[in-house]
Amino acid sequence: MAKDVTGEVLIQNYELQKKFNEFQRQINQNGGYPFDFDALLKYLQDGVDGKFPKGKFYSKLLLKTTTLHIKKCEGFEVNKENIKTFFASVYENEPSFFINNDFLRYLSGESFNGVEKDFTTTIYRYQSKLTFERVLNEAERTRIKKIYSFMEGLSIIREFILSREINKGSNVSIFIEIVGCTGLFTFNVYRGNSGALVLDFGIIENFYYEYGINCGVFFDE
Repeated sequence: MAKDVTGEVLIQNYELQKKFNEFQRQINQNGGYPFDFDALLKYLQDGVDGKFPKGKFYSKLLLKTTTLHIKKCEGFEVNKENIKTFFASVYENEPSFFINNDFLRYLSGESFNGVEKDFTTTIYRYQSKLTFERVLNEAERTRIKKIYSFMEGLSIIREFILSREINKGSNVSIFIEIVGCTGLFTFNVYRGNSGALVLDFGIIENFYYEYGINCGVFFDE
């Protein structure tokens, strides 16, 4: 059964037809397209697929918001003392900051390389309920996908809390790869019902669980 064409679609079709008629007029005037015709067709198809040139971000699912500047840092062996030292500035502002026990259960005794260079990362807020699968697919489509290292992820979390961006929305995730481990991990930071900040860590076991609007994710171009 055919779907009814909405008014918005009719307007889009009309505007597209006008533009393509103008394209044809210009090409015919020049005796044909003087450049790479296959590249032109690919560029047009990329636009239809939502694959725009780098620097331009268009998405109905993710809203590009704040960019954070993250400083390089040294690595360390995961234990309670080193974690407490790394987040010392966070504890000064958020004394009740809580790190889920899975963090140490998974990683205690593991050593991780530091971050050698400063970098930037951007918060993308969900515009509707989204699963991790849809978020990752949308990031791939819009060419912003970035999976971070362990120390990059920790550094982002620290700056995210200190910058007070944590107070502008709900749960925010960072996708993490850990060398030697299979699967994709996440850091999730949010403010719990008691008002305390919570940092969760774990392997993603369900890519189809829906997170609510205004949750977010860190990505980079």
